[in-house]
Amino acid sequence: MAVHFPDNQLQIVDYNRTVTDLNGLSDDQFLKLEKGFEVEKWELNFKPGKLHEI
Repeated sequence: MAVHFPDNQLQIVDYNRTVTDLNGLSDDQFLKLEKGFEVEKWELNFKPGKLHEI
């Protein structure tokens, strides 16, 4: 399948992954995930400010 439309109508929205529930894990247990992933604590949701900013 394909779709065609003008580029000025294209909008790519954020796809941020925010953890809101640790599913019974302590903070220390959860932060051990840093061994395989980059984990950062943010007080506010991050929104890219310019094109190509991840």
